[in-house]
Amino acid sequence: MKNILFKRLKRFGYLLAIICFSLILTNISCQKKSSILIKSSAWIPLFNGKDLTGWEIVGAGDWKVEDGILVGSSDPANPSGSWLINRNDYNNFHLRVKFQINESGKGGLCFRVPSQGKDNPSENGYKINIDFSGMLNPTGTIINVARAYKVREKISSKDPWQKLELWVENDRIVVLLNNDKVAEGFDRKSLIGAIGIQISGEETALKIKEISVLPRPDCTVLEPTIEEQLENAPGTWKPLFNGKDITGWEQPSGNAKWVVQDGALTVMPGGTGWMFYLEESFSNFIFRLKFKVGETCNSGVAYRYQFSHGNRLPSWFRSEVQVFGNDNLQIADGTGSIYALSRHNVGLMKEGEWNELKIYALGEHIVTYVNGKKASEAINTATLNGSIGVSAHDPKTSAQFKDIEIKEVDW
Repeated sequence: MKNILFKRLKRFGYLLAIICFSLILTNISCQKKSSILIKSSAWIPLFNGKDLTGWEIVGAGDWKVEDGILVGSSDPANPSGSWLINRNDYNNFHLRVKFQINESGKGGLCFRVPSQGKDNPSENGYKINIDFSGMLNPTGTIINVARAYKVREKISSKDPWQKLELWVENDRIVVLLNNDKVAEGFDRKSLIGAIGIQISGEETALKIKEISVLPRPDCTVLEPTIEEQLENAPGTWKPLFNGKDITGWEQPSGNAKWVVQDGALTVMPGGTGWMFYLEESFSNFIFRLKFKVGETCNSGVAYRYQFSHGNRLPSWFRSEVQVFGNDNLQIADGTGSIYALSRHNVGLMKEGEWNELKIYALGEHIVTYVNGKKASEAINTATLNGSIGVSAHDPKTSAQFKDIEIKEVDW
């Protein structure tokens, strides 16, 4: 009993220390920057259906109101575009927009744009992309934070007006398209600022029928990120693979051939299946490994993996970080993606070379890094404890894994 009490007191003291430290760091504190910060418990229409009252135009573009619809048309001579910026600042909020855009059009919504950064809203604040023409940053993507996925499946064919919703709470950003979540991310670059609308490209026609905001309670001082909490927490790194044989590892299903080759746990082409470390299960941790994969690789790293009904087959509700052989934009969940929850940022993996994958897991919060850069981040409520494993999802997969280590944290 004394040991349990001691652990709880120790954890409380540690949390208190890092929270106090965060108060000093102004870049992660939620300070009000404007006396015109809007507070309300009701939806506020940002567009009155008549004119551009409450908005200011930044850049070259044609903004007007036609039959109660806000219309923005890009200037072919200035494809860098134009912004329509609301004059009020918002901290935490729920935003909903009904829009139409032409097939080749490119637009966006910005938010938390600081007053001194309105000359470049997407860089100084945040931008949600509106673009049904490509795969790189499809509609719903939080630029430089989280890419949207499965967008084509969310487009309404019954109603020409698409509905985009944005939930912003402290450092968490969630985007919904026609009531389905398409992107989620966490970022602290800016915590308060204006909302705006963008048009860009040579032939964009964006129409807005409704844009309303529901302010939420202001954010308090943010805790350190889970990366900071886990990196600074007491704990030691433990190797899960000895580089010589598969001691501690088992293959519960599939016909993939797993061998140790050149000090790496290697899956040979020709089969599919998982290889799991089953001597322990893990809850809160930092996990890291190095991987080298072939061009046709379709693999992944399981974390907190549960096995169903006491058998040795993986359950449906698995938690997995994807590993692919290339950064093909057609891949829904590329390397670093948290499967079905958060799509990877492209350009992080070095094809045909050794790469490092890092997974942070604290409670329901998961973050992944590829070669030292954030790939994805999400809330995963499926499992809070389970096994670590690596996979071959396709018979063409060839993959090597080495330096497989974990730092478990007693949280």
